[in-house]
Amino acid sequence: MGLKELIFGKQIKQAHAAQYRNSTQGWLPVLDVQKGVIITKDGRYVKILEIMPVNFYLKSAIEQKNIIFYFSSYLKIAPDNLQIKIVTQKADIGGRTGRPGERRRKAG
Repeated sequence: MGLKELIFGKQIKQAHAAQYRNSTQGWLPVLDVQKGVIITKDGRYVKILEIMPVNFYLKSAIEQKNIIFYFSSYLKIAPDNLQIKIVTQKADIGGRTGRPGERRRKAG
């Protein structure tokens, strides 16, 4: 029994190309999704993670060192072809800025 069988169970059956002709399934390079892992038609395995942001500079010095230590520990065992994509969005902080007295008057 191989590692793939231990993780995903039984062998993956290949889909017939004629079954998905002229459809989105035929165009996408995805064969199956099992337990949050995308299996591509060429046999690759892809896992997508969403990580919640941490305001690093508001952490104590010990917490900052721990974050760096655990992240570097993960990178040591991560696959060589690991890809990291960072997506940022501008936040509307207009309601949080301004004078505190104005917010109290609006709320009261």
